[in-house]
Amino acid sequence: MNSKKRKFNFIDLIIILVLVSGLVFGFKKFKKADLSPSTSNKSSKILVSYYIEEVPSYAADAIEIGQPTREEIQNSSFGTIVSKDVQESVSWARDNNGQFFKSSRDGYNSVTITMEADGSIGENGVTIDKSVYYVGQTIGLYAGNSYLKTGRISEVKPLD
Repeated sequence: MNSKKRKFNFIDLIIILVLVSGLVFGFKKFKKADLSPSTSNKSSKILVSYYIEEVPSYAADAIEIGQPTREEIQNSSFGTIVSKDVQESVSWARDNNGQFFKSSRDGYNSVTITMEADGSIGENGVTIDKSVYYVGQTIGLYAGNSYLKTGRISEVKPLD
């Protein structure tokens, strides 16, 4: 039996160096970024107002000041309810001439709630629980034991 002893040569050294440099580059490339918070991204107390044109009256009645709120998709905490304003519902329909007119529906109300949340107001929206929201954005909101499906963020301002 003829056994050949393998010698380490220059080509082997180049292959090892390429593999090691590839691993080092890969670790640097995919290493998690350092996400140290900057001074502009610090959370502070903010007031977020939410308006929904039409919600069943029993859902509006179930909302109470001091209850927690949570956004549906990102599960972000919108803080606690500090005020609630219940009015007649707002329904839009067309008349015989095709013109829109405003009316209300029995058993429904419009609701504006204001919540005190932790977040930061930036140049492009407000960040709450690492998610960005905008005035006019339609969101689903859990307010206490009520679910408000198609309301909009109507105002965001810092708590004075």
